[in-house]
Amino acid sequence: MTPLIIRLKARLEPIFGPESSAQLLQSFLTSLRQQLDAASTAIANNDPATLVTAAHSLKGIMSNAGEEQATQAAIWLHKAAMLGDTEEISQAWHAFLKSIDYKGEL
Repeated sequence: MTPLIIRLKARLEPIFGPESSAQLLQSFLTSLRQQLDAASTAIANNDPATLVTAAHSLKGIMSNAGEEQATQAAIWLHKAAMLGDTEEISQAWHAFLKSIDYKGEL
């Protein structure tokens, strides 16, 4: 379990209990994985327009999860994508991945 998931589980379980928390975490992970894949593909294909959409979704996902550092990194990624600045996109993407402790798997 990654530090991100541990933090989210610790926030959710006292409110929703273990069973509902597990369902919420699964939904969160599904959405996060989809948007990580979309963003990664957009970056690899040098497709800022698609990245704008993925970064916007990541921003919402992280904000709803209460992950401020990840939210700020997603905002940076979104802005960089809107400008089409490939160097800034690269820096923001790495900052986002670091903010969620991403090591290739969630």
